[in-house]
This record gives sequence, C-alpha cells and structure tokens, in this order.
Amino acid sequence: MRILVTRPASDAGDLAARLAKLGHTVAIDPLLDASFFSLNARQFDDIGAIVVTSRNALRSLAASDAMPEALALPIHVVGPGTERAARDLGFTTIIRGPGSARELADTLDVTAANASGRPLLYLAGETIAFDLKSCLEARGLAIRQVTAYRTVAAKSLSTVTVAQVENGEIGAVLLMSPRTAAIYGDLIAKAGLRDAVRPVPHLCLSPNVAAALQPISPQTVMIAAQPSLEELLALLPT
Repeated sequence: MRILVTRPASDAGDLAARLAKLGHTVAIDPLLDASFFSLNARQFDDIGAIVVTSRNALRSLAASDAMPEALALPIHVVGPGTERAARDLGFTTIIRGPGSARELADTLDVTAANASGRPLLYLAGETIAFDLKSCLEARGLAIRQVTAYRTVAAKSLSTVTVAQVENGEIGAVLLMSPRTAAIYGDLIAKAGLRDAVRPVPHLCLSPNVAAALQPISPQTVMIAAQPSLEELLALLPT
C-alpha cells in the first residue's frame, strides 16, 4: 500500500522508514515547514522545569546556547516521540505525558511541579492548537511561555501527490495534527481532488485531527485509540 505522509521533512524520514519495514510504499509531501527562533541561557534563569509539546521545540533548544542550563532541569514532554528526542539530547529527568497537550495539561503533577518554588518554562510554537499555559495557570502553576519555533504551511500539494491521488495510487493518508489536517483539506479542495480522496482511508492521531477533515468529508476516517504513533500505525492493515 502507498501511504501519504504529510509530516514536516524533519520528521517524515523516520516515519517513512517505519512504514517501509511494515511493507508499505511511502509518498512524502510535507505540509508544514519549521523555522526556529533564538533561545538564550537567560530565559532559563530561575526556572523549575521545561515543558515541550513538539520536537520542533527541542530542535530550537538544541540549536541554542542554552543547552547546558536546560539539561540541568527536569523536562515535561507530551508523549513518547518527544521523550525519545529529549533523551537523545541528553536530558535525564524526563516526565512523559499521555500524548497530547490537553492530556499533559490535565495530568501534570501540580504538587511536584510547584515543589521547587520556581515557574515552568513552556517552549511553544508561534501557532498553538491548545492553550496549555492558560490551562496550567488555572490549575495553580506558574508558567512562562517562550515562542521557540514557527511553522509555515505549504501553498500547494506537490505535483507528484496530485498525480498519485488522481490515479488512485494513494492507499491511505496519515495525519498527525489538526493544523496539518486543515491544511491538507484546504489543498485537496484547491487542487479539485475532493472526489478523488473521498474513498481513501484517512488515519488520524486524535479526534481533533479527524474533525479538521470535515470540509472534505472522507468516507473512512480512522482515529488512533491513543494519541501515539504506535496506535496510529496499528490502524494500518497487516
């Protein structure tokens, strides 16, 4: 089966390799491109722990001069993907969330996070799908938010993707964020491909991702049991 992967180029390669091991052919068409803002060591002064909900935040951190200060702190990550990325960077105290920013906000241990008496530092994207900072503040946490990266949407599908969709060569589409799903839907409509993709199964990381597909109304939308890559891949036929 040929599977369309819409993740940013920096993340698509690893996913494509996993899909290939499962016996699938992969078509990659990144719908978001990331650029990074400069972080500095002063932003980590008097911080009790770091919070990240995207590997892009960790990439921004890795490119900064703040790594020595950051590595000395605990880090709260959204799920297994960000946990692996944080461990690869050298973090040793990693607290993993259930898989989404909303769930991280609901499950983060307020008592433990407040024990240091210092605020959390949330390394966020310029565009956010969920207001984690306000949610954690409502739970009694002091938190600072710093914009670490920006993601820019693609303006069109690649000519290869358009041809593969038109020819019925795409067997499934993987979508991992509401924003990517919304961009995908817009570009499908722009290319006049609504009817062509309607019978194609769309595999979504969460209900919010699936909801973003409503404008193009695919016939089959499958949602991972939990918002993790492993559960998303479990939706694929074996």
